[in-house]
Amino acid sequence: MYTFWLVIKDLFWFVLGKDGRDTDVAGSDLRALPAHTVPPLIADVEKPVLLASVAPHSQEPEPASIESAPLTMPLITAETLAPSAVPDSSMALLHAPVVMYVSCEAGTARYTAPQQEFDGVVERVPYGAAVTVVGYRGRYASVLRGGHTGWIVKDDLVPDKNTVWPQCVVRHEYLATEPDTIKLRAIIEDIFGAGESGLPLQAGEYIMFRLLMEHRTIAWPQTRPRIPGMWQSILRGVTGIHSTIMPKTDSIMEWNTEDGEGRLAYVEAVSPDNTISLTLVGRHIAGQYETLTLTEAEWRELRPVFIEVA
Repeated sequence: MYTFWLVIKDLFWFVLGKDGRDTDVAGSDLRALPAHTVPPLIADVEKPVLLASVAPHSQEPEPASIESAPLTMPLITAETLAPSAVPDSSMALLHAPVVMYVSCEAGTARYTAPQQEFDGVVERVPYGAAVTVVGYRGRYASVLRGGHTGWIVKDDLVPDKNTVWPQCVVRHEYLATEPDTIKLRAIIEDIFGAGESGLPLQAGEYIMFRLLMEHRTIAWPQTRPRIPGMWQSILRGVTGIHSTIMPKTDSIMEWNTEDGEGRLAYVEAVSPDNTISLTLVGRHIAGQYETLTLTEAEWRELRPVFIEVA
């Protein structure tokens, strides 16, 4: 009977797919399945692959740390800077260049180094001149001027142009002792010597100042005196000078009165109908600043010459 029972048991497990060790022919444990579960007859449908998914049975990567992650740009700190990157710890670089103006009436020196040393002066920068400040070291400012670098005492510079350049007021008489007259003569370096003579502001001085405002200057020959009415003849043939009978903006208008007295004015604007706007000094009263507008008929009657300065 026991033998018969073993045969019946083997047949029973054979029908159910069992080998008598609680595993199927594929080796799966059927005891973990619910009583109503039937082994699948078809393979699982292939699952779509996600680009960002991790491959099965692979180890998930650890988050990158600051020490191991590569940087797009090198991390710069005070410790990693090479000694040559900062030549002096007292050198303070500006985030953006700043235009400043010489406020010392006698002008100021531009040095090759941030200190006073033998033969270290490159040039004497005049009062009112503009320089571009890029940084500071001690009591000196690192500046750019005319495409060259140098050092200027920072106390000789101010950021506000209006504190060093004169502000001309219509019908005001600019006598020799006027602060704005002194400023203007410092800017043009008293080219005509009128300041030494104690004269009111002269027409030619104003014209030279106005040219400097437009970053223009005249390379004067040695002919003297340079009085109004003689500029066109003195400047004939000078490089950068062109004379014409038609007005242009930023040109110099020169004419003679009926009494033969010379006049100078600066052409501020020319309208389409050839009406011109002028600024000038000393037309009727010595040292007086004024503005003047002339139609084409009015200025042609004066028979002027217009001097263009490149």
